[in-house]
Amino acid sequence: MSDLRQIITISGAPASGKSTLEAGLVWCFEGGKVRTITTRSPRPGESARAYEFCAPEELNVREDLLWRVEVHNGVYAVAASGFIEAARETGGTALLAVTPAGHNLATSHFGSGGVRFVRMHLTYPGESVLRDRLLCRGDDLEQIARRLQDAHTFEKEVMSIEDVHHIAPHNRYVMLARALSIIRVS
Repeated sequence: MSDLRQIITISGAPASGKSTLEAGLVWCFEGGKVRTITTRSPRPGESARAYEFCAPEELNVREDLLWRVEVHNGVYAVAASGFIEAARETGGTALLAVTPAGHNLATSHFGSGGVRFVRMHLTYPGESVLRDRLLCRGDDLEQIARRLQDAHTFEKEVMSIEDVHHIAPHNRYVMLARALSIIRVS
């Protein structure tokens, strides 16, 4: 665990820009993305570098998982080893997009090891913006309705978490600049 010095977690509504911000930070840090394990199928154009795709029965036998969460059409999980591997790429930083509960789950596992935590949340950009983004990525109307409900739930959940920095909706460059500013001063 000595390689792991900083964990940056990013939460937000589905299609709020978590993956985009995460990709920008990975570029800035020259790596560091913690690969999430999922049982869902890859979306069009999504590579195996973004996720570790596996069958549900494979995931069920893994003993190294920190947490797992069922969301819509799949299970998502994170292994402790993923943080260590990500930190080795960057000299100490691991980045992960999470549900709001994920902010505290990372802290509960790594919090006693001298690790610095930076928690960020992309605030709700509005229903019409999310609906358009979800349509563009290929979600059907039923999926969109569920994800919009999740967006409202996530906004309520994140309010109960301490030390979360909120980033207002904007274009990817402004959000990345804001995130880097938060990381520098946290």
